[in-house]
Amino acid sequence: MRNVIEKIINGLFGSRQEISKNKKELYGLDNLEDDAIGYPVEPIGIPVVQPHILLERTRGGVDAIRQELGVSSAVFLEYIYPAFENFIRYADLLPASEYKHHSTGGGLVAHSLEVAHRAMRAAQMTHFPVTTGCLTETQQSNVQWRVGTVLAAVFHDGGKILADIIVHDGSPNEKERVTWDAQSGNTIHDWAAENNIERYFVSWNRDRHMKHQNASLVVMERYIPAKTWSWLEKCYDGKQIHAMMLASVGKTNLSHPMPMIIAEADSHSTKMDMFTRRSHITKELKRVSISEVLCDLIRHYIMTKKWKINEKGAYVWYVNEQLYVCWRNAAPELIEEMIEGGYTMPSVPDVLARLLIEEGQSLAAADGDLYCNIYPEILGDKKNPVKIVALKMRNVQRLVLDPDKLFSLKEHQNQSLVKVEPIKDEVSSVAETKPNEKIIEEIFEEDKGSSEKDAKPKELKVRKQKKHESSQETMVRILSKIKESMVRANASAQQKDEPAAVGNKTTTHIENVEVESTRHVESRNDQERKESVKIESVKQEQPDQTTFPEPVSFNTSIAKFIMKYFDFPIEDGKVVISYMEMADILSKAENEREDITMLGIMSSPEVLIHE
Repeated sequence: MRNVIEKIINGLFGSRQEISKNKKELYGLDNLEDDAIGYPVEPIGIPVVQPHILLERTRGGVDAIRQELGVSSAVFLEYIYPAFENFIRYADLLPASEYKHHSTGGGLVAHSLEVAHRAMRAAQMTHFPVTTGCLTETQQSNVQWRVGTVLAAVFHDGGKILADIIVHDGSPNEKERVTWDAQSGNTIHDWAAENNIERYFVSWNRDRHMKHQNASLVVMERYIPAKTWSWLEKCYDGKQIHAMMLASVGKTNLSHPMPMIIAEADSHSTKMDMFTRRSHITKELKRVSISEVLCDLIRHYIMTKKWKINEKGAYVWYVNEQLYVCWRNAAPELIEEMIEGGYTMPSVPDVLARLLIEEGQSLAAADGDLYCNIYPEILGDKKNPVKIVALKMRNVQRLVLDPDKLFSLKEHQNQSLVKVEPIKDEVSSVAETKPNEKIIEEIFEEDKGSSEKDAKPKELKVRKQKKHESSQETMVRILSKIKESMVRANASAQQKDEPAAVGNKTTTHIENVEVESTRHVESRNDQERKESVKIESVKQEQPDQTTFPEPVSFNTSIAKFIMKYFDFPIEDGKVVISYMEMADILSKAENEREDITMLGIMSSPEVLIHE
């Protein structure tokens, strides 16, 4: 009977194994509408959230400021918290930037509260300068100074809502989009409720670079309540506090402590966010290669028209359907921007250019050099074309938002190559050489002699880097050249300081050699043999200029540091290292906060560097 029942159940529902298998198959979501999945990514917008939820979410950051600000709860709730609440309602869940820091939903409020918290702590340790009164009266205004610093920090990026961001309902047809009016006084929540919008989208104004600063002044004056302004200005330094709040937000006076405090807090918050970026699909930090960040930054500069294209003095050129960047001129701006964002990266443009080529973002020249020579037709003429040395980018679409609208220039047909003439006179040749024809760097210049009399005309030797040279090989080559230059400089300095001493030491020995040599001279070249013996004697008598006395123990801080953290061999009382090991030493010194430099290691008498 039992077997019959099991057969009936198995016939209707299947076996237990099949039932268990079906349960596993049915586990999980039955759709692909989750925010973290789907490729290509479908923009889903920012959800409209009730205001009290936003205030509760940010309560922790606001309470941390309230507890450390040094004012009573009554004063905070009456004069300070209303400004926080107004800003949180106005900023909603907007991001702080398009590409850089805090670029996700809610990033603007999070960044502003973080900057306010850091600025408050710095203001607590700051003695604000005396204005028109005495020190005692300024100290009595310290509470208002701290509060003014915190409020200015909260609103320092508030102008992005007015000047940079466009909030809309995401309609594909731009003409039919429902757009939020940031000047109307309504919040994003009120606008969404009136138009039955559940999710809103963000667009960015193209030509917006640094325009949010003046707009931030408007936002701060509008959303800080009038009673708060009155409370701030009732103290002795009230007018000065108000003026410095405007200077801090507009970044017009960085000599005063308040603008400097907010600028440093802003920079630190940006740096921390660049180091702690996260993704929805991993617990690890989101790492982005330097080449990708550089391309994103170039794209941003081109899109915001910070960098012009095909104009006199422009960094970017579009010639023969190819995009070029004047890398040696443009790279310092990129490096400065990324270092401010917290990236640790090489500061040499050529190293970054090679990195872009190795990672496929750029293309080397046909002859293997890093840079290409282009002659745009709008510069110069056929007889005297202007040469531009630039880095060739691989993908135009990667860097230009709408490449179809770019106008491609042509090059001059009769390109006259730049010729380097032999040096006739060292002084005059430097004056006559044009900037774009000077292709030999100082570090690779040959020694021209110690006097003008000994100088002879010679050809400029153009040193070309070998093809496919790695970054490590470049470092070894440059360090070896630096070492050779230092050895020549030290030898020259010692020869100038000790000419008399060498002469005194060799006089007696030369006379003895003359006596000994006359006994064995039998040919007509007697005088010439004497001179040769003299020269050999002087060479034997002169001390080695590059050797150092063998130390009994390590006395320099550099040698002690190296032996503390590394196990390198020792020869003749010196630590023996290579050029590649020097990079490890400098990295360790930076981590340990030791003041050790590359030149310090190379000039240390207790360190021996092998090739």
